[in-house]
Amino acid sequence: MNLQAISITGAALIALTLSTATYSNDYSNGREHLAPPLLLENSDHQNDHWQGIGRLIINADYPDAHCTASLIDSRNGDHETTGPAYVLTSGHCISPDSLNVLADEPSDGYIDFNYFHDTPDHHQRVAVKQVNWSRQRGLDMAIVELDISLQSLMETGIKPLSLSTAAPAIGDPLLIVGAPSQYPENGLRLSTCSHVSTEDLVEQPAVFRGFYKDNCAGLKPGHSGSPLLDHMTNTVLGVVSTTTSDSLVENRCSYNAPCEVRDGQAHWSAQSNYSSPVSFLHHCFVQGQFTALAPGCDLMPTVALTEDRPTVNYYRRVKHDAEGNEVLPTWKFQFSLDTPFYRYKTVRDPLLCESPEHYSEALAAQQVLINDPVGREPGIYLLCIVGVDSAGQSPTLAMMKSPLVLAKEIAEPGPTRAPQFVIDKQEDGAYSIAWHFSHPVLSGYEARIGAPDTLDCDEPEGYVRQLDDLRINASELPAKLCTKAIDMSGQRSTPRTDLLGD
Repeated sequence: MNLQAISITGAALIALTLSTATYSNDYSNGREHLAPPLLLENSDHQNDHWQGIGRLIINADYPDAHCTASLIDSRNGDHETTGPAYVLTSGHCISPDSLNVLADEPSDGYIDFNYFHDTPDHHQRVAVKQVNWSRQRGLDMAIVELDISLQSLMETGIKPLSLSTAAPAIGDPLLIVGAPSQYPENGLRLSTCSHVSTEDLVEQPAVFRGFYKDNCAGLKPGHSGSPLLDHMTNTVLGVVSTTTSDSLVENRCSYNAPCEVRDGQAHWSAQSNYSSPVSFLHHCFVQGQFTALAPGCDLMPTVALTEDRPTVNYYRRVKHDAEGNEVLPTWKFQFSLDTPFYRYKTVRDPLLCESPEHYSEALAAQQVLINDPVGREPGIYLLCIVGVDSAGQSPTLAMMKSPLVLAKEIAEPGPTRAPQFVIDKQEDGAYSIAWHFSHPVLSGYEARIGAPDTLDCDEPEGYVRQLDDLRINASELPAKLCTKAIDMSGQRSTPRTDLLGD
């Protein structure tokens, strides 16, 4: 589940007010591993070190769509140098586009710092100036510039967080501090857990590489963009992106239900959270200024799509024609790039997209259709695309760090699930049918309605696609309702039969 909030609610939780001075080398506030989220207080300045974590509104017209963001120490070790104030958040909080990279976009949003529930009169609102950079290609991260200098903001008492240059080890204790909704009171909350592993993910349409996995409890909408913190140093290790909390295994790999990809197969891990690593990000600030093309940073892509984001059908099946021959799904990916040429390949491991080996020869990059067969065996396949300026251009580090990557899953052979819906009799004698959608396994429905003694549900003709809930009026009763479910591959279920009325 992506953790960008859509609404904000409030009421009371009892918060512990243990001073961090009691735990001089531990920022966990004495919380046990995997404890429920703690609503943080700061009336005694016991959590001043988290004043720089706030609630971010990127579009002032939509104040209920918020994420968390943290003020970062962009001085890069040189405390005599200062520039604009920058906050770090998730890329999907800025834009839903998982294929292109957004840069230097103005914003009328704002962030509320010092966002503790017990000191609402001390919340400090700062205007956003622009989104310097935002990306969901491989990462899920954004750098947002505020309309104030870092020095001026620090003089008000807001403390920036330092970026870690290291990755956590398995089992290392971690903290997440965020501003979620769907809790009784607004404010920052602290979760405690440990680093589980590093994983590659598919969360359609995004493909992420090298994300940190943790098991912190209680993450909700609004947690997107929260800092993943080292519990001993309070440095930022990652940026919270997504979770399987409140998601279903049947939706794995779909939006809001990320799956892990290993050996070409999708793996589901319940109650797991995933964060973008930031260990490279310190290279991206030069004398206090964000510099996306700085050595060691290389955040800007070497290729971008020049047309509207294409639609990619994710879930497909191997089918058979009338003679029983296999018909393999193809990529059916149409695009144009901002480079004159491109190279591509299909792999089963997302990290292999970053290897220059086995890419195709250079091909013209305008009005392209890649329609190669995806694969025969069930599992996840990745289409990797890099742009090049000439037919002989050698791969560069920047090129390999940000290829275009798309995923398709070839489904296991087997039937589509039976239709699922709720039948409700109305006061006027009519029946309403409310369909249950669950991508990719229940993506659509077809129905027929007729007289019980003459309608044959096994007859394929006469089924009509249902886009909205269905109503069967009392004047049409008694009736037989025939339904078929359709999965995302287009495969239909066997018919379900329901008799309605006397």
